[in-house]
Amino acid sequence: MKLSKLFTVSLSLAFCWLLLSAFGDGPRPSYHQGYARHAGESLYPSLWQGLVGAWVPALGPTGTAILRDVSGRNNHGTMVSIPGTAWSIVGVQVGLDPTETTPRLVTSWVLDFVGTTDYIQTTASPLKDNDNVTIISIVRTDDTNALQLLWWEGDVLGNGGGAEREIHFGVGEPGTGSVGRVSVAGESNSTDLVKSVTTANTADFIHWTVRMEGLSGTTATATIFRNGVLAGLILDSNADASLSQGSFDTDFRIGRPGTDTRTWNGQVADIRVYDRLLTNSEIALDADNFLAPFQLRQFRNLVKAPAAAPAAAVPERAKMGVGTKIIERLEWKRRSYPCGEAPC
Repeated sequence: MKLSKLFTVSLSLAFCWLLLSAFGDGPRPSYHQGYARHAGESLYPSLWQGLVGAWVPALGPTGTAILRDVSGRNNHGTMVSIPGTAWSIVGVQVGLDPTETTPRLVTSWVLDFVGTTDYIQTTASPLKDNDNVTIISIVRTDDTNALQLLWWEGDVLGNGGGAEREIHFGVGEPGTGSVGRVSVAGESNSTDLVKSVTTANTADFIHWTVRMEGLSGTTATATIFRNGVLAGLILDSNADASLSQGSFDTDFRIGRPGTDTRTWNGQVADIRVYDRLLTNSEIALDADNFLAPFQLRQFRNLVKAPAAAPAAAVPERAKMGVGTKIIERLEWKRRSYPCGEAPC
């Protein structure tokens, strides 16, 4: 091969490598890197079944106005009093269950809530509309000394501790503000569903799963999982009354209840809602694989390889070899943004 041609090929490959580096080449899904947008593209397609809401800051910044719902339902969240500086990059622990002594870390975008007037209002009403619901959250709290709510849905006057109709999850036990407790509660004039487990701290990102069953009846139950491991079973403590969630007038919120009180103070990487009961094995799988539903099964082949040809008639495209594959991957990533060919 002539030196000039070798130099040209080397320069082309170097340019492709620089572009690939700019896009990033790690396995973590993101707007920048590319992510699975439905079950057919996902490495874990079962975790798309029943997904009715997914607000995932870990996929990357979407500005200060809207946090996109990437479940395909388009119940996007309006960001209230959240500045651009709330977006930050941190290390998130993955798979930190009791059997592991060394956490695995991934670098991820998060939204940092300061616990004042900042929250996200979605247009989804999963707790009003469904009898069985599973909600997954990957978060870290900055404060465990007082009740603060991570997600909530209910009556607009609900404050996370009164007699209004509402269902919520947060840190701090309702009524006591017990240090380090996490709780899920549902109320309708009297406490229907409340329980806490002492497992929260300010050091770690924790994968919380709340699985609620029979919300429309009088014997609702909920189960809390911490990093994929069962942490507490919640039984209906007032079986003579239902949660009456059919009368909720305010959609699902992230960061605060109906009233401007008991707001979330901490970082959020992922909030997902399912209209079904995830199995224990699905919850463990999700906890052990960061952003599991959005991990790509494989890169899409935009241009199929040509059929085998005689050695004397090898197409020019085949001669490009590795450079072609890199360009194809770049093309896939370029088209992987949720809003088309540019980030949102």
